[in-house]
Amino acid sequence: MFGRHLLLWILIVGALVATPAAQAAPLSSLGTVAVKSGYIDAHFAVSPDGKHLAYVHVGEGNAPTMLHVVSTAPGLKPVVVINVSTFTQSPNRVLFTPDGGRVVLVAEVAALAKLPPKKANFYDLTGKQVASIGPLHDLVFRPDKGGWD
Repeated sequence: MFGRHLLLWILIVGALVATPAAQAAPLSSLGTVAVKSGYIDAHFAVSPDGKHLAYVHVGEGNAPTMLHVVSTAPGLKPVVVINVSTFTQSPNRVLFTPDGGRVVLVAEVAALAKLPPKKANFYDLTGKQVASIGPLHDLVFRPDKGGWD
């Protein structure tokens, strides 16, 4: 139990540190999340505008694996919770697209195969899966003439 709370506190501090210095909030706790079973995965992301935090709760036994997006306002109010159990039990990375409109979950899907072992699913902030790419080794965004590539 202590480890779960400590990990979330670290996530919250990371969210605060990721905000631009001119907009940085005082270092304080925004809230805590407690889970009854399973664990909060070590991968998390803060949206580019600093308003959202995304993390994965890996269920234990038959409990589902869930991708959570919460507001970084005090209290960590849920924005969306997405059941990603059919996609993965082994999250590898969580990130936001550069515009902050989608959260991306990269997961191990073929660890022993000869193909790159990862796949990425993109979800909008309503919880709808809007894209999926893979197999891949890594995922990065780069600026392009029309936005982000």
